[in-house]
Amino acid sequence: MDGTRQDILASIDEWANDFNAPNILWLKGFPGSGKSAVASTMVDKLRRSHRLGSRFFFERANASCTTTSALWRTVAFDLARQYPSFRNAAIDKLNEDEVDPNASNVNMLFCHLIEEPLKMCVDIPPGRLPVVVVDALDECGGLDGHRSSNRKSLLHTVKRWLSLPSRFKLIVTSRGEADIIRVLSPISYCIELTSGRTVSPQSSGDIRRFLTQQLSDIASGYPDSLPPEWPGSPVIEELTGRAAGLFVWAKTLVEFVHLGEPQEQLLQIRKGDIGYGDMTMLYTRILQTSFKHPSANLAHWFRVVAGTIIAVKIPLSRKDFIHLLGVEPLSMLDTILMGLQSVMDNGDILRFSHESFVDFLVDPESCPPMFLINKATQNRDLALASLQVMKIGLRFNICQLGSSHVHNDDVPDLGSRIEREIPAHLSYSCRFWADHLRATAFEPDILAAVQFLMHTQLLYWLEVMSLIKEVNIASQALLFVSNWVRVRLYLVI
Repeated sequence: MDGTRQDILASIDEWANDFNAPNILWLKGFPGSGKSAVASTMVDKLRRSHRLGSRFFFERANASCTTTSALWRTVAFDLARQYPSFRNAAIDKLNEDEVDPNASNVNMLFCHLIEEPLKMCVDIPPGRLPVVVVDALDECGGLDGHRSSNRKSLLHTVKRWLSLPSRFKLIVTSRGEADIIRVLSPISYCIELTSGRTVSPQSSGDIRRFLTQQLSDIASGYPDSLPPEWPGSPVIEELTGRAAGLFVWAKTLVEFVHLGEPQEQLLQIRKGDIGYGDMTMLYTRILQTSFKHPSANLAHWFRVVAGTIIAVKIPLSRKDFIHLLGVEPLSMLDTILMGLQSVMDNGDILRFSHESFVDFLVDPESCPPMFLINKATQNRDLALASLQVMKIGLRFNICQLGSSHVHNDDVPDLGSRIEREIPAHLSYSCRFWADHLRATAFEPDILAAVQFLMHTQLLYWLEVMSLIKEVNIASQALLFVSNWVRVRLYLVI
């Protein structure tokens, strides 16, 4: 929001123009403190000043695509587009076969496509020196977090950025988690977005301004019943204090108030014991208000739908959910999505608007049992659902090609055929069934479904994988075999 976070933005500007300062800036903060909003604002400012080298945003919900390899490939591509000396150096590396852009060795990728080309860039004027922005580093690796090998390799390459000349700047945002603190604290210039008891007056002032404007906008929709300054300064002060520096608290509150009768919605949040900066109680109150006295069936489908939003490897649409999960009746899905509106993104793609809500739903110490998501159960259900989708949807020559003697690249209308004949939920199942299976304990039902796929559908699955060309088929096939051996061993045991 214009006019907010001016102190933070000024500090970042000062660092970006100080070539004696560390070349890594770490913007650290509690979940919901506004790190991504600051990063987005800096991206816009850097672009206008022609200093944006590259930007990359990790997403936990899209962890299969936002990988460390994808990060450095994106950065190399963006830098090559803007700086001829970098482009020439990177092309030389590729022509010399020094590095394979698709290689899994992230350290080699960083060395040959980032580190060495940048060290050869001596002709970039000071006003054009690149700043690279990497947002939400802590979301690299998905739900595995610090246990992910992807995240470990990321931190190792970020640490190597320190070896670059100080004029090449890197901005990283993340939560203050142990592995990240261990790597970044000694080598970076750290700016912390304070919250809780240590919240700064500037942050509280920005939240006060946000709440005043947003709630006033809601009141303008009720000109005959609410005053323009609703709900008044005392209530704004109370809410600002309760937000305790967490912008996501204020944003979620506004979204919730907007969805119903404003005074009643606001009363639901204000009453009770929601403490300062307490996202757990805020989310609990929203769920209890949106799903009053839910039946066992509604609670079941809530866990299925919300759990699928969390566990899927790439975000899916409402239509994909219907086909993948078989929700019945369809009004059940819409009832759940309506109740979750205040914590979800707008649009047809189903995803939660902030990872703090995901953390809440999977934490047995925070989330009420009725709404608690079990990740293992969800992976089991998605593995079975994917296998069932493939059982029904896979067929020989799925794109109705006229000949099997023509390469995919030589089929002129292959893209439209794929879009028409391979629905998104089937494509998802073919790409990710093995990932969900790998996270699932042995069960006879799953074994039977895998046996059916092995005996009758394997060639069709391989055909679809060769057509959509979105994954490494060899690695998927190897994973298929390894999982098949795994379930056979379970059977023997």
